[in-house]
Amino acid sequence: MRPDSPDSRCCLGVSTPAGADARYGACMATRVLITREQAEPLAHLLAARGLESAHLPLVSLVATSQLPPCPQPAQVLVTSASALRFAPALVDWVGSARVVVVGSKTAAAAEQAGLRGLLVGTSGGQSALDLLDPELEPTVFVGAMCPAPAVSRALCAGHLLHWAVYQQAPPEPPDKGGALPRADIVTLASPSAARAWARLDRDGVVPVVVIGETTANAARAAGLHVVGQAEKPDLDALAAAAAAAAAVHTWPRPRQHR
Repeated sequence: MRPDSPDSRCCLGVSTPAGADARYGACMATRVLITREQAEPLAHLLAARGLESAHLPLVSLVATSQLPPCPQPAQVLVTSASALRFAPALVDWVGSARVVVVGSKTAAAAEQAGLRGLLVGTSGGQSALDLLDPELEPTVFVGAMCPAPAVSRALCAGHLLHWAVYQQAPPEPPDKGGALPRADIVTLASPSAARAWARLDRDGVVPVVVIGETTANAARAAGLHVVGQAEKPDLDALAAAAAAAAAVHTWPRPRQHR
């Protein structure tokens, strides 16, 4: 299957609509494909920068139904707002434990759920791990079945207990042989999304913008052409990176290794 655009290059040179962020010089004819489970809030963030978007979810999150690994934690690490969605009893279980989260979106979701006194890591999992107090035990990571590398290493080293409240599952695939949404740039927010997109865009036609280094490595390993990376692992930075990439008229095509 191939994207249904006759030309995978950005369509630039059209003025940015009133109210959009004009710093990037992008145009509404540039369409960005969102591959997250939910289009918002990324679609809104892209529109604010003068970019159209289309949505093709390449990952779906499902609950694991696991129970907490201990009756009461001393310290909790939450790296994704999705953890709050799949662990509705989290606040009662946390009690008075120290809570460390990653990013403003996770912090907002945690506060909305009722958690208070949060410590916020602003540059990915490692920044949050650095905020943990090594004297407090047990420390529990609450989040994905397969977390990012920094958290995975801490789990393997025995520094954290693991409460996996959700895992990724592939959504229903597009109709075999059908056209994918037209896109000039594809945004990828996880390594699994990168691998899933590589199976659809087998020739690496459409440039991709990624949310972080781990996703970038997965995208390159799958043969995709990475043209931008978020300065920090959040959706606003991903939208900014997509807008910056859209300001480039063409990209040199990498040699394919498929």
